[in-house]
Amino acid sequence: MASERKRSSSKSPSVADKVGATRGGQHFAVCVRNDDYPASLELRKLYRVLDDDFATGHGLIRIIDESGEDYL
Repeated sequence: MASERKRSSSKSPSVADKVGATRGGQHFAVCVRNDDYPASLELRKLYRVLDDDFATGHGLIRIIDESGEDYL
């Protein structure tokens, strides 16, 4: 029996819906736009997403940027 994907009752996509890939419980996101921060984020690069309840609550994600620092 095939299982159905559980749907959220939220009208906007969740942070998990925006994240591009998972690996071993880790989440990753792809940079698709870096107009304001070209030195910190490289286009088309995968960034590891960190768990952050504040970011999730505001529809954002926290990643590790090119300097090795976390970035909201």
